[in-house]
Amino acid sequence: MMGLTPRQSELLEFIRSTWEKSGRAPLIHEMMDHQDTRSINSIQRRLRALEARGLIEWAGRGWGWRIPE
Repeated sequence: MMGLTPRQSELLEFIRSTWEKSGRAPLIHEMMDHQDTRSINSIQRRLRALEARGLIEWAGRGWGWRIPE
C-alpha cells in the first residue's frame, strides 16, 4: 500500500486476515508475535500510523481495532 512502511503493511494484512478468519481483531500480543517483536510501543506506533491514514479504527474497549467499511 502506498505510503506505508513494510512493517505497517504487514501488520495491516495480519489484522485483515485475523478478522476474516476469526471475526475479531488480533490482540496486541498476537501482533507482537506475528511481527517478532517484544516492543508494545512499536506495535502501537504502527497502529496509530494506520489509524491516521484511515485504514483501521479503534472500535472501543472489548472490540479492538477494525477495518472501516
